[in-house]
Amino acid sequence: MKLITPIIVFLLLLTSPLMAMSLSQAKSQGLVGETAAGYIEARSGGGEVSALVETVNAQRRKDYEAMAKRDGIPLNAVERVAGEKLINRVGAGEYYKANGGWQRR
Repeated sequence: MKLITPIIVFLLLLTSPLMAMSLSQAKSQGLVGETAAGYIEARSGGGEVSALVETVNAQRRKDYEAMAKRDGIPLNAVERVAGEKLINRVGAGEYYKANGGWQRR
């Protein structure tokens, strides 16, 4: 059992750059965009984009829940602050959702 944990961590480290690259590609192609809620949302695309959105958002939610618990603040406060930061980091040509609609930087 003690060996399984390091193996899982190692595999996660190997797959994280691949996921980040896929997210980066999806953002640069305009398939997904950041939202004020701290999560990404699909703008277009099919099953692969939907799967990416679900995976990224599940990991973000897990991270946000851990931060909220650690700091003793509501989850929605963490999500809101994360959303602001992520929107501020949106690159040129990428999308974010503001005022109910998609905006392109």
